Amino acid sequence: GCTPGNGAAPITDTDGDGVADHQDDYPNDATKAFNNFYPSANADAGATVAFEDQWPIKGDYDMNDVVLSYNLKVVTNAQNKVVHVDGTYNLRARGGIFQNGCGIEFPISRSLVSDVTGGTLEEGQQKADIILFTNMHAEMVSFNTRPNEIVLPSKAYPISFKVNNGPSLAEFGLGEYNPFIWNKTHGRDYEIHLPGKTPTSLADVSLFGTSHDRSKPSQGKYYVTEEGFPWAISVPVKNFAYPIEGKDIVTAYLKLPLWVASGGSSFTDWYSNLSDGYRNDVNIFK
Repeated sequence: GCTPGNGAAPITDTDGDGVADHQDDYPNDATKAFNNFYPSANADAGATVAFEDQWPIKGDYDMNDVVLSYNLKVVTNAQNKVVHVDGTYNLRARGGIFQNGCGIEFPISRSLVSDVTGGTLEEGQQKADIILFTNMHAEMVSFNTRPNEIVLPSKAYPISFKVNNGPSLAEFGLGEYNPFIWNKTHGRDYEIHLPGKTPTSLADVSLFGTSHDRSKPSQGKYYVTEEGFPWAISVPVKNFAYPIEGKDIVTAYLKLPLWVASGGSSFTDWYSNLSDGYRNDVNIFK
C-alpha cells in the first residue's frame, strides 16, 4: 500500500525465500515460488501433438494415429530453478492400427527426477522419459477418427514429478518438450518424434535414412521426408481438428504443404485459419 511520509511499506515474506508473499505463488513453501505455464495459464488453454505411426514409411499420412492434447505447469523456486513439473495429457484419438506406446522426454538427466506419479520413469534412459502408456488399444476402445462410429471422451493422464538440483527455467524451457510414440508392433526402438527432435537412448538410429525417412543426425535433421514432411505435428491449440481416418492431412489442411515447403515460415496459421482456401472440412473429423 501507499504510505506517504511514513517510509517504505512493509514487505511480508512468510516463508523467507526472498520473494514477497504477493508475488509468491507458494508463500508458505520456501522450496517453491513461481508457476510457469505452457501454453498459458488460462483454464481452457492447451496444445496438441498428432502422430503418423508408420515411420519410416510415410503411410496414409492422416496424422491421427495418436492425438494428444496437453497443458503443463513448471514450478520454479526463488532463484528461478525448476523444482517440480505437473502436466495433464489427454488421448483424444488412436486412429492407428499398431499398439503404440507414448511418452515425453524432458530436458534433464533421469537421475534428477523423483516422486513420479501418473506415469513411469523409463529405465535405460539418459534423460527423464515419462511413459504415459505402452499400448493405446488398451487405453481407448474407440478410434475416434471414423465417421458414424462411436466417439469416446478423451482419456486423461495427469503426471507429476520432482526435480532435484534442477536447471534454470531458461535452460529447461517452456514448450512441448519431446513427446514421442513407438510402434510396439515392430519394437520399442521404432520411435517417432516431432521434426528436429532427437531420439531417446532406446531408439534404433540405424533406421534413419531408410524408406521415406531422410534424417541426417550430423546436420541435426530428424524425422522428415525428402520434401520436409514430418511424422508428428505440434500446434498450440487444445482442440485441434484432425483428419478423418485415411484422409491425408494435406487434403484437409490445404496450406500445410506450403508451410512445410517454407520451412515453417509461411502460412503459420495453416491449422487455425478458417478463410476460404485453408481447409477442406469434408476431410476433418467432427
